[in-house]
Order: sequence, then C-alpha cells, then structure tokens
Amino acid sequence: MMKNKSSMLLLTLSIAVFGVITTEIAVIGLLPQLEEQLNVTPTQVGFLVSVYTIVVAVTGPFITLMLSRYNRKHVLLTILLLFVISNLIYATTDIFNLMLTFRILPGLVHAVFFAVALVVAVNSVPKEKSAGATAKVFAGGAVGMVLGMPISSFIAEHLSLSAAFYFGTATCALAFIGILFFVPSIPITKSSSFSDQVTILRKGKLWFTLATATLVFSAMFSSFSYIADYLSKITHFDNNSTSMILILFGACGFLGNFVFSSFLQKML
Repeated sequence: MMKNKSSMLLLTLSIAVFGVITTEIAVIGLLPQLEEQLNVTPTQVGFLVSVYTIVVAVTGPFITLMLSRYNRKHVLLTILLLFVISNLIYATTDIFNLMLTFRILPGLVHAVFFAVALVVAVNSVPKEKSAGATAKVFAGGAVGMVLGMPISSFIAEHLSLSAAFYFGTATCALAFIGILFFVPSIPITKSSSFSDQVTILRKGKLWFTLATATLVFSAMFSSFSYIADYLSKITHFDNNSTSMILILFGACGFLGNFVFSSFLQKML
C-alpha cells in the first residue's frame, strides 16, 4: 500500500514537472504564431522566453529561501495554480505586455517548485532509492522537452494557438488535482532563519556549481529559444521536420536523465 502511494506521489510530481516545463518552453515552438497574434517583432516575442529564464536565474535562490518556511504541499499547490492561470492568460490574450507579465510571475516561483518537488520526492522513499525517485520525477522534465513543445506546436498548427495553451492549462490542472490527493501535508516544524540559510552562499563549491549550471543553460537556451523560428525561416524546414528535430533533442535529455541518475547513485 505504501509503495503504491509513493508511486502515485512520484507520478503526480512527474506530471507537475511536465506541466511546468511545457509552460516554460512551449512558447519556443510557437514563436512564429505568437509574432502574428501579438503583432510584435521576433526580438520582442523572444523576450517571452528570455525574460522567463532570467527571472528564474536571478530570483530563484532567494525566493526559494523566503518560501522555505511554508507547508510544502501548500507551496506546490499555489505554484501550480499560478501556472494554470498563466496558461489561461496565454490562451486568451492578444496583449503582449499582459502575456509578458504572466511570463514573469511563474518565472519567480519556477525554481521554488523544483526545489520543493525534489525534497518531497526524496523524502517519500528510502535513502538508497533517492536518486531513482529524483530521476522519475525529473523524467517529466525530459518528457516535456521531448513531447511538450512538439505537442503544443502540433496543436497550434492543426487547431489553434489558444488550444496549445489550453493543453498546458489542462496538464497543470491535472497535476494540481494529483498533488491535492496524493501529496501529504508537509508543514515545516523547524525553520532556519533567512540569515542562517544565506550563509550557504559563502561556500565556493556552490558558486562553482551555479556558474557551471548558468553557462550550460545559457548555451542551451540561447540556441534553443529560436530554433523553431530558425528552422522555418532560414533552413525552410517544414513543421513536421522541425518537430522531429525537437523530439530528438528532448529524447537525448530523457535518456541522459536515467543514464546519469544510475551513475550518480553508484557514486554517492
């Protein structure tokens, strides 16, 4: 019974990660349609991607610390509710500044979601299975890379741009319901002060890790953000070819997620 409950919890968190990642990157595959709907330039519509990423990078560590004293289940539910609302805004507005605002707001809590989801996942299984639990949850992110953006692009191409964002809405809403039922209440019984938690910033290893992650993700998103626009306008690939390239990119991430989780478990 406990095993089934843990499995449902991990599945729910994985779906939530899929929804969050899809919300973040679906826009990349929809840039050409968004240019037309919002009546903006490619550079302006690119801000919908870059601003989100910058907000995550700059504010993530600090907002995560600020929210660390609150019940983890409540934090996850609140964040997913914001993602549901944001996707609804994307689906219904043709005002660029409004859409940009609702790219900034979920960006503020993006890092918090992943930090809390990771803690909840690890604490739901025995210590020796922690890496496997982490891999299962973050497989949702890899699947988001593989399927989230291509599915959104396919829906936009064959139905409408709004329908593509309703897909993101439905995914986040499903995750919200799952967390409501399968994640137990996790109040924080002992909370460190903000100043105590900030002392970790003095560690050189932390800054080295952050610098490495920053360079890796900067390299990935600086090219990935405009790949759909580039493939369609410069190389003149059709939508099917573009989708296949995006799927290949995500598939490599999906496989790497499990390969390196096994490697990490052996190294710990």
